Amino acid sequence: MGNYASVAEVKALKSGGAVSDVESSYTDAEITTEIELMESLIENICNDTFYTSTVTHKFDGNGLTKLFFHPEIVARLISVTSIKEYDTDGTTLLHTYVEGQDFVVYDYYIETPVAWPEDTPRRGIFRGGVWPKGQKNIWIEGSWGRATTPPEIKRATLLLTLERLMPGFMKMSPKDVSQVVWGDFTASFKGIGKGESTGYVEVDRILERYVNRVDMFLAVPDDASRYGGF
Repeated sequence: MGNYASVAEVKALKSGGAVSDVESSYTDAEITTEIELMESLIENICNDTFYTSTVTHKFDGNGLTKLFFHPEIVARLISVTSIKEYDTDGTTLLHTYVEGQDFVVYDYYIETPVAWPEDTPRRGIFRGGVWPKGQKNIWIEGSWGRATTPPEIKRATLLLTLERLMPGFMKMSPKDVSQVVWGDFTASFKGIGKGESTGYVEVDRILERYVNRVDMFLAVPDDASRYGGF
């Protein structure tokens, strides 16, 4: 997990100017478990990760100039260590690509340049290089996710963790309840929310702008036409 918040930060979180007695009620291990559960909840709702992981992901070459990471992975590509093409047996290295020469890095995809440096079987006339088709034949080693955890994500993790451990302490408003006050009485109404929710208005507002819409890229085809329509 990303460890978006620490045990010490949960213990120090205040509501109404006072800290909770969470330390006397839970062990550090129990608090850590709850932090990890809330991190997982946030990642599921946002469809994203907010920490850095250095791993190798394997993608199917698509015969196009753009190679999107979704749906295999939704995290951003921060930096590339290497991109290699293997045979479908996964053991025979066929080609090692050079950044800036063979490919350009974007958050959610890599793209070959229009001008291929040399005439190879991967080059299509008037369209530049393409990612050769195959099964898990393009191996990308690099850093994925976020270089640093956004402060808002840390805040959301802290709020959810302490509220789940000490229900009511943070005095957050449930998402499905709205109140109207007239004089000396209050009316509450329950409604049906749209989309996924943490259950708390304050936290949902924080997370709303961090929801990853990378799946929308799938509606945008690789624009081969601008390379001659091949």
